[in-house]
Amino acid sequence: MPYEWLSTAFAVLDRNSVEPYEVLQVLYGDRRRPVPVRHPYVLSMLYICGRTKDGRLLVVMTRLARGFDVEIAGARDMTDDERKEFESWESK
Repeated sequence: MPYEWLSTAFAVLDRNSVEPYEVLQVLYGDRRRPVPVRHPYVLSMLYICGRTKDGRLLVVMTRLARGFDVEIAGARDMTDDERKEFESWESK
């Protein structure tokens, strides 16, 4: 599945102190968890939860583009609740 960067993604990464290589580590990592996000006022998004090689827990926001391409919209650190849920899923 090819990934493309939205032009606004780097501003989101910068605001959240996330490096582009960390995003790619999560997206191409062995243990990543997709979480569909649906909201009536926002395009359907897919959050990809995972760890970087250094163990940083991130949520990468993506959306389906055309065909099987996926656009990267940004990334941020997991909240405490997301971390607990991810670690529970990860331990299974």
